[in-house]
Amino acid sequence: MRQQLALKQQQKFAFNLRFNAAVQLLQMPAAELKLKLRDELNSNPLLEEIDHTQDVELNEECLASESFDDYSMGSESGAAEAVDDWQYTDHSFDQYSYNTAAQTIHDHLLTQIRGLGLSAAQHRIAKSVVAAIDERGYLESSNRDIHSLLFQNGDINLADIDAVIRIVQQCHPAGVGARSLKECLLLQNQLVDDPIAETVRVLISDHMDLLAEEDYERIKQELAIDMERVQHAIAVIKSFNPIPGNGFGEPVLAVIPDVIVQRTSRGWKTELNEAVLPKLRIADDYRRTIQQTNNEEGNRYIKKRLGSANLLLDNLKRRHRTILAVAQEIVARQLTFLEFGEHAMQPLKLRNIADALNIHESTVSRACSHKYMATPRGTFEFRYFFSRSIANHTGEAESAKSIMHRVRMLIESEDHCKPLSDQKLTDLLRSDGFDIARRTVAKYRSEMGIPGTRIRKNTETVTTT
Repeated sequence: MRQQLALKQQQKFAFNLRFNAAVQLLQMPAAELKLKLRDELNSNPLLEEIDHTQDVELNEECLASESFDDYSMGSESGAAEAVDDWQYTDHSFDQYSYNTAAQTIHDHLLTQIRGLGLSAAQHRIAKSVVAAIDERGYLESSNRDIHSLLFQNGDINLADIDAVIRIVQQCHPAGVGARSLKECLLLQNQLVDDPIAETVRVLISDHMDLLAEEDYERIKQELAIDMERVQHAIAVIKSFNPIPGNGFGEPVLAVIPDVIVQRTSRGWKTELNEAVLPKLRIADDYRRTIQQTNNEEGNRYIKKRLGSANLLLDNLKRRHRTILAVAQEIVARQLTFLEFGEHAMQPLKLRNIADALNIHESTVSRACSHKYMATPRGTFEFRYFFSRSIANHTGEAESAKSIMHRVRMLIESEDHCKPLSDQKLTDLLRSDGFDIARRTVAKYRSEMGIPGTRIRKNTETVTTT
């Protein structure tokens, strides 16, 4: 009985390590993956680079027959057989160290976490949380996504992850680890040692639209406070940093398109940008190397490197096929954007792609993270093509990005002496058949980096003067 239990644990451990290695490869940006492959070439003597002129393109027909979901690795028994044939190194939390001497937000947070006296399980969760924080200092992944990366730890649940996120959010800089601007400001407000803090909390929680509009008179009425207190609260909010990741060394990764989209005589073609990555294969003479190595220790080393090389090549194929399949599905659903531009963007969710390809939504999320698509209209991150849907007067779904495009066009054509308020923009959109709230319009304007009416008018007055 004990031997069977030990075998099962070994199989599960091997499978989990192989799964994690595949997930890490899928998440890597092309620039980072390129450096990783160069490192593998230098460190593994059983790998060699293929001349690009001899390379064979991926067979797209295999896409329909292969399962992408969660990187099927075969049976657990197969994983157990391979447990001694490869080496595993956790690179997922040091992904930018190779190309910047300045301390990144990730390095800064990990340094603080190491001094908090966390348990081993909490520290592992914290590393996953930090890895999911983007360069702005915002947490990109949901609790469930983080949990899916830690699924091999059966003693970790969503409540544990939520508790550790709250610990990370108490780290410097203030506001780090938030999932929205509102949460970022509220986290910073917790550190305010001033009676005005409660007023600031209410203002951020319930009146962000009025803050965006700079409608101080309405704020005074809504909160039933005098103008002096309003100005005090506004001054405190303006002292907060909406982008807590600023001021840290940002990783300088080259934007390398993972796929290229082109118009052909037969329609739109989506293909991998394979030229940017070194092509690897097992060296032809590795068997001769094994035969010439007489000592047992040398043979064990070579077999281990062979297992590691095979695992890398398998995961590369899965990565390429998954990214290509996701890109092809995105293009199929956004043909109107390619044909006519941003105003024709269609609503699209990760779930739509996941259902179409019969894969998990988290797999689509990883395949889209820091991946870029070169199109005749420019190079875009995969996530650019996803947006919420809003129903128009006919009941048809309209992309939030197409609405944002309309808002931007209205503002660009406005009378600069009398800029359009968010309410006026809302009225114009409603006259076009869109049942949209004013706070939604204000949110879209803010997301596009367009200031409120007062600032736009003041900026124009200064420019004219």
